[in-house]
Amino acid sequence: MTQNDTANIKKAVGVRSVFLAARRDKNLVGRFFHMEGQFLLERDGRQITKRALADVMVYMAGTYGKALTFEEVELGLLAAATDISVDNENVDEIPEPPSSVEPTAFIEEEPEEDEAVEMESSPSDDGDWVTSDYTEDAPPKHESKGRPGVKPDDDMLESMKYGDDRLTPNDVGISTLDLALRYYNFIENDLAVPETDKQVKHKVKLSIGSTMKSLSWKKRMKKGLWGWHPIEPDQYFGNEPVTSEPAIDPDSVMLRKRHELVEDDEEPVEVSKTLREVLPKLSELKEEVDDDLPWPDASEDFTDGLPERREEPVKFVNHKEGTEEVEVKELVFDKTMTFFEDENGNKRMLEWDAEEEIWSFHIDREAV
Repeated sequence: MTQNDTANIKKAVGVRSVFLAARRDKNLVGRFFHMEGQFLLERDGRQITKRALADVMVYMAGTYGKALTFEEVELGLLAAATDISVDNENVDEIPEPPSSVEPTAFIEEEPEEDEAVEMESSPSDDGDWVTSDYTEDAPPKHESKGRPGVKPDDDMLESMKYGDDRLTPNDVGISTLDLALRYYNFIENDLAVPETDKQVKHKVKLSIGSTMKSLSWKKRMKKGLWGWHPIEPDQYFGNEPVTSEPAIDPDSVMLRKRHELVEDDEEPVEVSKTLREVLPKLSELKEEVDDDLPWPDASEDFTDGLPERREEPVKFVNHKEGTEEVEVKELVFDKTMTFFEDENGNKRMLEWDAEEEIWSFHIDREAV
């Protein structure tokens, strides 16, 4: 098959690609036949199976990069297959599979069991034509990278050994919580910052433990030693003494008697004023309350607890008719509402109109 035929098969779409391959590809030419277009036959005369169609689908996908369906493969082969029906007198053209032993006589009766022999069939010339040209690479083997477990954090190692906040002799006995707050990156790992030892996540403990062990630090929880300690303090810190407090040179301490002490004169402290002196008196507050409510005059005499009554103009708003009228009514100023009484003695609640500074009543609303 020429390169031009291969290119044409790859350019073809669907059924036509199968048709061209069955006519041009040496692995498919002469393999399939049909009888009056009813069904496909293989070279040995048997009806084609799904496995045979699947082989063609795999071959077309691997050789020409075609994604085909069973129907497309079957129709393409049927269109390219040779008709071997009796009417076309092509029966003699069907090649028979080669046989290594030619029969010299025909057995009319079945032989006895002890006389029966096994016949070896000759190997087929077809071979594995579907995957004969394929080379499958062996799956890659992942190399082991050491013992399983949590690896030390490189950023924490750098900070603990060489950073400005590196571990010092004063950090001997440091707790896991303090190490986490000091070196662990909670933002990058999307974790909440713990406040107690119990709130430290297991993931954080594993990371800190692996990092500290790589620095030759060990966590101790007995014999009066708690927290993280270097296994070899002199080797880790050099000749620097390991202490939780800065060393004090006794030669630099000077002892004095009490009467020889000279104390600095203390500056006088101002005594803060009491709340009574700071807070203003009510009589000194002269600011008037500025709002839009008609507060009663404070200079008037108080009543004996009964609601106040006085005549004031009221604006009657009729929403249905779209009219407004102003009438003078006797208003009752109760603790919770302001109203007037209609002819039937029903209480009609009023609303204060701050813009026009007048009490208003809406007629379309029900009585209170």
